[in-house]
Amino acid sequence: NKSWVSKHLEKNPDYFLDLSKGQAPSFFIIGCSDSRSSLDVITQSQLGQIFSIRNVANQVSLTDVNSLAAIHLAINTLEVGHIIVCGHYQCRGIIDTLSGPTSQLVEACISPITHLHFRHKEMLDALSDKDRADKLSEMNVVDQLERLCKTSLLEQAFQRKNYPLLHGWIYNIYTGFIEELPLPLHAWKTLGLIPEDYPIPVSFIASKNQNIKEPLRSEVSDSRQTP
Repeated sequence: NKSWVSKHLEKNPDYFLDLSKGQAPSFFIIGCSDSRSSLDVITQSQLGQIFSIRNVANQVSLTDVNSLAAIHLAINTLEVGHIIVCGHYQCRGIIDTLSGPTSQLVEACISPITHLHFRHKEMLDALSDKDRADKLSEMNVVDQLERLCKTSLLEQAFQRKNYPLLHGWIYNIYTGFIEELPLPLHAWKTLGLIPEDYPIPVSFIASKNQNIKEPLRSEVSDSRQTP
């Protein structure tokens, strides 16, 4: 810690003083607790640039007060411009969904993903074990964003016409790169989950097949942006 502090102070003697004055992040990321997917590390971001919450399998829990409070702060207090759900391949929560949880506590935690699996079981069962887990990881990201759209917090933001844009990311643990997932915006509009005039978000990543090493750096280095 002392070495880390010294490095920052060498570059900017007021670095920590500036941090103490407040935060204005552009991004709120809901990520997984997995030790291999640290959000600040994989995006090469600095302190104050990302507001985040992490849990098992990057879930949006409608019964978890801590998660709902974080979403409230991100939308209503910090007024972030973007909300990202970031999953990853080889996620323990996804693997336990497919192979069977190791405890009742884990089973209760991942029950929404278990239901997602059952809804698409025929399609997923046609895949290899690896592809099945990877596909379910991707589907879970989109499903969690849909759950987020159903919260009163985001519904109220949509009504105010002052809302963050939504993004679904997969951290490809096999390569180290982040891939942006397509979202079913038309279907969500039809269901009334997002406004009819909801714009197509500008991707931080040129395409799903193009590797970008620093997907956030060019964005978060600027002042906070609003949609």
